[in-house]
Amino acid sequence: MNTFSLETLTADTLADAYALHPDPAQVPELLEGARTRMAAGQLRPEQFLVLRSGRGVEATLLVPANARAPLFPRYRAETPPDILTDFFRLLRQNAPGRTLLLDDSLVTLRPDEALAAGWMLDSTNVTYQTDLSTVTAAPDPAAQPLADVSGAEAQALLAALDRADLDLEEEDTLLGLRDGAGQLVGLGLVAPSNRPGWANLDLIGVQPDLRGRGYGQRLHAQMLRRAALSFTHHGGQTDAENHAMRRIYERNGSRHTGTQLYFRAE
Repeated sequence: MNTFSLETLTADTLADAYALHPDPAQVPELLEGARTRMAAGQLRPEQFLVLRSGRGVEATLLVPANARAPLFPRYRAETPPDILTDFFRLLRQNAPGRTLLLDDSLVTLRPDEALAAGWMLDSTNVTYQTDLSTVTAAPDPAAQPLADVSGAEAQALLAALDRADLDLEEEDTLLGLRDGAGQLVGLGLVAPSNRPGWANLDLIGVQPDLRGRGYGQRLHAQMLRRAALSFTHHGGQTDAENHAMRRIYERNGSRHTGTQLYFRAE
């Protein structure tokens, strides 16, 4: 019979949080960064959960302080199904109300064990990355930054796209795309991300009755061009069934990098 225990870490056992990191050479730097954040009061060792079995660490997880942030576990690909199912069940008990995210860039996807533990599959997303140094889109005079979102034209389009609550930060750039008659037909947001050198792009959308005419791809290309002025990379994602957005990514040179499964508590 498999035996295991779920533990919170201490300052003395903090190294176990990185026992499953794919690049051991990076672990000393990660440990130093974690200890620096702890000294600044930004991180607590008990936010780290470790699942142990008789052979050692089976799974690790950092429970983010932000309750809206998803849980990104790491676990061994060969962890027995019953142990992994119990781990997912313990996560539901120890981090109630959270979203569980299985990312195949971090782990082998094991949805059956998550479902057996009572999680419900909410969505399947695909991820893309763009090396902004390869962006070759020519300037498009019809795609220009908008000073703010308070104008009547922008507000009407945001309402049509269910984004009337959009609020710009100081470093954000809102691009508007116009058709041949000068009508505002699409909006996209270019902003910094939490990763140094990486841009955050939000293709807010195209006027619903004008979709399917290439405006989305055209606007996205200009968003990448704008991002390339200040950033080196962009990472994005969309629902696996959103084939229109996937075509936009691929036609504009973005590379499919993985799949993410989002689960919610039952």
